[in-house]
Amino acid sequence: LGAIVNLIINAIFIPRFGASGAAFGTLVAEFFVTSYQIYVLRDFLKEIVANVKLCKNIISTLLATILVLIANTLFISNISSLFMVLVISAIIFGLIYGLVGLLLKEEFTMYLLHYMKK
Repeated sequence: LGAIVNLIINAIFIPRFGASGAAFGTLVAEFFVTSYQIYVLRDFLKEIVANVKLCKNIISTLLATILVLIANTLFISNISSLFMVLVISAIIFGLIYGLVGLLLKEEFTMYLLHYMKK
């Protein structure tokens, strides 16, 4: 589905817009693929959403985001490579999110911990 949509949009937009047309075609194709996957998995996704405890996830995300922003301001901003800033920020975010998830005994974090122990 995605490849067909991408091919059609690319055929229309690349001659006129070049690389921007190709990027737009890819964006539209990915939108169609994601929409199709959500449609196919709709019952499964409803079950997942019903079981998610949002409060613990929001606390973990907010705390991890705040600490990444502080680290970026104090330490990471001196790094010239955007890729390295992204990698370091992702590592800090993942560690903080996981730690807070463990402290709050968030269900998904506990599942991952149990899975890694196997």
